Amino acid sequence: MAEPRPTSLLPRLPRFLADLIPAFHHRSGSRTSISSVVEDVHGLERFRWILRNTLRGGLMVYLLYLVLFLALGLKLMVAVNVVCVLGYVVALRELRRGSVRVPFVVTALANMGHAIAATVVVGLSTGFFIHIPFVTVLAFLQPHVSRVGRSLWGAVTLVAFTGIIVFGELTTNLVRLPPLTDASLAIFNATAFVVSVGFLAYVAQEAAQGAERDLRIALARLDELARTDPLTGLLNRRAMSEQIEVEMRRVARTGRPFALLVVDLDDFKAINDEHGHAVGDHALRFVADRMLGSLRAQDQAARWGGEEFLLMLPETDLETALAVAERLRELVADPPMMVEDRPLCTTATFGVTVYQPGDTVHDAVRSADRALYQGKQGGKNRVVRSGA
Repeated sequence: MAEPRPTSLLPRLPRFLADLIPAFHHRSGSRTSISSVVEDVHGLERFRWILRNTLRGGLMVYLLYLVLFLALGLKLMVAVNVVCVLGYVVALRELRRGSVRVPFVVTALANMGHAIAATVVVGLSTGFFIHIPFVTVLAFLQPHVSRVGRSLWGAVTLVAFTGIIVFGELTTNLVRLPPLTDASLAIFNATAFVVSVGFLAYVAQEAAQGAERDLRIALARLDELARTDPLTGLLNRRAMSEQIEVEMRRVARTGRPFALLVVDLDDFKAINDEHGHAVGDHALRFVADRMLGSLRAQDQAARWGGEEFLLMLPETDLETALAVAERLRELVADPPMMVEDRPLCTTATFGVTVYQPGDTVHDAVRSADRALYQGKQGGKNRVVRSGA
């Protein structure tokens, strides 16, 4: 039986070459969680942002070098800088297309190639070799290169760095510059290196702060999802239980009561059976919106389960809660919900209670549930107080 052909060129490469290329891939058979995929995507976007700003800064530096070498009449270095500028332009274009590998490799090759060529032409004393370690810093910022890959990039830059120093010490440069020009280039390169590293540190810090902001937003969103009913947008059972406990502690401090209203849609199963679950879901959203639009800012509403809702009214006595429930009952029924341009009457039964100090959340909700049960037994579409 023939072996399956690989779907990517990457597995055909020797491992050490594959590790040198930043690749967004996973080993076959490995378990990948949703969180790790999200982390990979955000890490890739952060590195793309760092690389984009690095390429823009490097392009300006190479343009300055181009003007400098033109002024010095060094045609070979002018040609080298033209190639580097064109390479950075291509890298920026590839980065806009979504690629990370090509821009990084172009950046690394241009950096090392320019440093080596400049050292050969104008000598070690001009300080161009100092830019080579910049590649290592950039390589270690990549999110999708293994430790081996980063180590290999570090080894490559170390070999290039030490090799050009040895070469510069043992050979004579092609062009001997005046001492003042030589010293000026050394100062310029030292300054450019410090500025480049500082710029990279700045963009890395900005990316890290952006990642922190993204994380805070994601955590807030996750917290919201964990506390919200996805169908109606109301609080879920867990979140409402927490809110009731908070209100119970407030009552213990202030003595001001709060009311609970258990709301159950009448004949909801018949709606589902006759019109389908999509209409049933629409009815739940319809009732939730009607009630939520009539509550105060401090009131809380939750989908307690199925077609049942739970409302909490802080600083509300029983008589006020009954009046609120009656108003909501009327809003749910009139005007009716429209289904395919036809009215569909929805009604709800309300069980109302006021929290009694010493009760648990379960006790308080059960008291309202008993009132609701009495309302269902009494004909539905009505408001019933606990203990009635």
